[in-house]
Amino acid sequence: MKHLSGDHFYIFKSRWWQLNSILCNLHSTTLIWDPAYDPQELESISFQATQLAADSKYLLFTHGDYDHVVGGVHFEGYQRVGSTTFRDKPDKEHVIEQINNLDHEFYIERKQPVTFPVLDIPITPTNPTTVKLGNLEVLFFRAAGHTPDGLFTVVPELGLWVAGDYLSDIEFPFVEDRLMDYFETLETARKLLEDYTINVMVPGHGNPAYSKVEILKRIDHSEQYLKSLTQDNIPDWRTT
Repeated sequence: MKHLSGDHFYIFKSRWWQLNSILCNLHSTTLIWDPAYDPQELESISFQATQLAADSKYLLFTHGDYDHVVGGVHFEGYQRVGSTTFRDKPDKEHVIEQINNLDHEFYIERKQPVTFPVLDIPITPTNPTTVKLGNLEVLFFRAAGHTPDGLFTVVPELGLWVAGDYLSDIEFPFVEDRLMDYFETLETARKLLEDYTINVMVPGHGNPAYSKVEILKRIDHSEQYLKSLTQDNIPDWRTT
């Protein structure tokens, strides 16, 4: 597990799929996004969190894919936050089955069974939805297209944007929802950059982006890829 840090936040990059978990601590409030993946990595994140003073603790899920929900059971005393679509996800048992099958294949032993997270704070995003989590103002935006239950999260005071499985520099856009919803999410991403000061954007997998130029490049690449799925005259998205 690699570990990067900024002002008041930490990024943990798993050895599995370069999956990013984010820990933020400010104003006696701790936020953790998508803790993952194997037990040793989860213990590292949990230990780091215990070193930080916090009166309020929240566990946020960008979406309900198995690699992003696996760590929920490791963080007792945290209020769980995700979209209402995440809450109502119809295939929760399949998600847990995916985790168990992978654990069996790679001989991963966990101290307790993994369960799908039950939300304490369901978010119905209206682009943006503003929520006070502890002493922090947090903004949520609907981010469908990869999956229907996705959320972008922005902590304006830190200029921190947690993007979930969008805008990666190592993955092409996986479309597991409606293509038009993915295009709408990319438009949301553009508007977000116009309306807020973003110092770092953390994708679900790969490397963070620390500049508007880099984030816009990733948005353009994603858009080019999506267009190439339906239009034969679109140049190779990797060359633009």
